[in-house]
Amino acid sequence: MRIPLNPTLLAKDKIIHYLMPLSQQPTTPNKTWRGRILFVHRSIRAVLVESLEPGYEGCKEMVFMYQIQTIE
Repeated sequence: MRIPLNPTLLAKDKIIHYLMPLSQQPTTPNKTWRGRILFVHRSIRAVLVESLEPGYEGCKEMVFMYQIQTIE
């Protein structure tokens, strides 16, 4: 069981590990992705991240709190 995320720990330039939502039909649903937070959207409980994954460097996407697994 995963420990609930404390949203106050999310800040610009922090590195997070997250899962892709099933609605995006990931080929590997349990793959953990890594990204750097660019902006924290507290009102919608999401962050804008820039991917740090090889081959996806620089790609930006919204990641919701429920997708975040860990914060480095």
